[in-house]
Amino acid sequence: MDEGLEEAITSIIWATPRLQADIGELKVITEQFTAKFGKQYVAAVKENQFNTVNDKLIRKLSVQAPKRLLVEQYLIEIAKSHKISYEPDPRVMMEEGGTGTLLDFGMDNSRNLGPGGGTGGFGGGNVGGGGGGFAAPPIATEPPPPIYPERGQRFQDYENSSLDHSMEVRHSCVVIVAPSYPDFK
Repeated sequence: MDEGLEEAITSIIWATPRLQADIGELKVITEQFTAKFGKQYVAAVKENQFNTVNDKLIRKLSVQAPKRLLVEQYLIEIAKSHKISYEPDPRVMMEEGGTGTLLDFGMDNSRNLGPGGGTGGFGGGNVGGGGGGFAAPPIATEPPPPIYPERGQRFQDYENSSLDHSMEVRHSCVVIVAPSYPDFK
């Protein structure tokens, strides 16, 4: 088997028993691999005997419960975002060396690049909001009114005459002009 394809093929075969209820096509694909590589090889791959299945896939599809500290940290963050008072279990927080928050927002505003006041830039405050330290783009309060072409006007004429050149054009568009029909009175 090609080494470049080995991890992908073994990962599909390994994941099939775990996901075939949700993705029926995996069973068909694994049957095709069984016909090509043999029942013994597929059985060994399902047990990960060759240790070629993607490690991240194994972690994501494992049936292990998340760590108690992680669950407590998620509960703290959910309670904060919904402005609900929540007291975490002190035993869980102490036994695993938890800091009390899932994300460290810190009080150092030297990285604050955005207008929101938080370290993330977007959103502000201690709610995070992502952004990765990027400044939030300006938010337009009201979009400019649309500019429509006159009936029968060609696109080039419309582009040259009707467009307000003081506005910044961000998207190019094509105007399809319908044929004109006589007005019935």
